[in-house]
Order: sequence, then C-alpha cells, then structure tokens
Amino acid sequence: INPGDAAYPECLRSAMKPPTLCAAGALALLERDAIGICGSRDASPEALQYAFDFGREAAERGFVVVSGYAKGVVRQAHRSALEARNDAALGRSVLRPVL
Repeated sequence: INPGDAAYPECLRSAMKPPTLCAAGALALLERDAIGICGSRDASPEALQYAFDFGREAAERGFVVVSGYAKGVVRQAHRSALEARNDAALGRSVLRPVL
C-alpha cells in the first residue's frame, strides 16, 4: 500500500518519509488506535503474566495490539489480544521466521 493509495492509513501520511506497507487481512485495523508492545524475550513468569494481562486489557479497550510476535513478553501480549478480540497486527512480514 503506497502513501497515495486510498487504503493508506491517514495517521502515517504526515510522516516525514511515509513507508510503503505490505498488508493482508482486515485493512480496517490500520485505521484503529493501536499500541506497540515490546519487552524481554527471556522474561520472568511474572513479566509474562503481566504482558498477557496488559495485551488483553488493551484489546478489550479497543486498541489493536501491534507486535513482531517475538518470543517472550511480546508474544504473550499479542496472544492475549487475539484471544480477547480476535484481531491484532504484526509489525513484520508473515513470511519471515521469528527468533
């Protein structure tokens, strides 16, 4: 999706250098409020539970949770968002393996 396309998210059009996007699925997610999740890949059980709870809460409040789906904190938050709303966005290619 190029910056000039009608499907391009309005919030990215004003960026200094708007990126070209590769997308599949529900493009309407690109227009919703989103939150990015980051954290340790080697997290404690407590941190993993916190991330899971945080992702669920964010999704239940209407945010799209965006992540690269790496192991650890990020994956936990993303998984709980999917369970809560059945939608989330990956900030990477689905064709690249996750470490």
